[in-house]
Amino acid sequence: MRVLTPLARPIATGSLAAGFAFAAACRAPPHPRPPALSSPAADGVASAQQPTIAESLLALERMGDASIRHHAELLATVDLAVTRYRASTPEPASSESEGQRATRFFRTVDRALVDRGYLFPPTGLVELLHQALEPRTLTRADLERALKHLENRRRAETLARFHGAGSTLHVVDCDVAGVFYLAAAERLGFPVVLVCVPNHMFVRWSSPTIRRNWDPNLGAAFDDAHYVTECGVTEDGRMLLGWLADMPRTRVFSTWHRNIAHWHERHRRHDEALAAHRAAVAADPTDLEAANALGWFLATCPDPGHRDAAEARAIASRLVALAPRSAWIDTLAAAQAELGDFAAAIETKRNSPRVGAAVVGDLHLDDAEGDSDDAVRAYARGLTYAEGIARGVIYEPKNALPYDD
Repeated sequence: MRVLTPLARPIATGSLAAGFAFAAACRAPPHPRPPALSSPAADGVASAQQPTIAESLLALERMGDASIRHHAELLATVDLAVTRYRASTPEPASSESEGQRATRFFRTVDRALVDRGYLFPPTGLVELLHQALEPRTLTRADLERALKHLENRRRAETLARFHGAGSTLHVVDCDVAGVFYLAAAERLGFPVVLVCVPNHMFVRWSSPTIRRNWDPNLGAAFDDAHYVTECGVTEDGRMLLGWLADMPRTRVFSTWHRNIAHWHERHRRHDEALAAHRAAVAADPTDLEAANALGWFLATCPDPGHRDAAEARAIASRLVALAPRSAWIDTLAAAQAELGDFAAAIETKRNSPRVGAAVVGDLHLDDAEGDSDDAVRAYARGLTYAEGIARGVIYEPKNALPYDD
């Protein structure tokens, strides 16, 4: 299995070296080894190849819910892309430049996803692989909503045919779609990586000679400048969060653990959510968003038995010392309130420069935790964040929930 390229712009080592190994600081357990998915126990389908990163990520999801299957659909989709790519290789292969090869690869995977019935969701997000692999029968209203998205224009003819035949479809968006590209690239030995920017992920052919981006949502190539402008990539985001850099394999896994944690949180599985948050930190101790997500959970979990405000404050204090990002300041304030220091929580919130944002999976959220003024009002009343939510003082937006979760 190919090792992904390390961050092209690594986080400042001086900032991280001084005790910022969150795997130890957050008391994270050893990174768990996912169960093998290439055995008959997983959908009864054996893979002749080494498991791809997609299979490994699906295995992580199964660790939290053994009922998750769909390995056969994953293999069939990746196999289709790989087979079509090989069949389209020109003779002689040397007549094709690396740039042409990269473009042909991206277009082939995109077409395979379209032909297998994958569409951008009518509403919401798709943050886990099993959600994409789950077959769905869309209503006509859902299909009409989906076809209004720019991301589905190239899929219109195929989707209409699927719907007319009463066939099942799949929903997929940027980060999950990117995993299919990674899997096909691993099978073919190509240097393809995921790239994160605010509110989005895309894939990149990243070799010593070619650096070509491909947007899985739109099925088109864009340069870095496009994402800087359209997604608001900032210099501190590049340095601290690795925006626009090749995602190392460890960051892909930490991101997936974090998505799994949020999935468990929505289903009130707090033990599993905490384990997944700690696994995210263990998978990549330099993933500062994973550290903040753990701190936020420890400060605000609806179940008081899962809160640890002291640890949350320690995590958030180290983060805020690196940069005064708004989401990190929110975590520090929530931890201070949970510890009963409401004056400090209010002061922390009011001193927030509001110059950052949280990245949750592929979702870019400023004030992801709710309205900033709501939190200050709750703290002024002597309420913790969790109490503010329970009493309706703090409003948490629900418009970014995963599709059909």
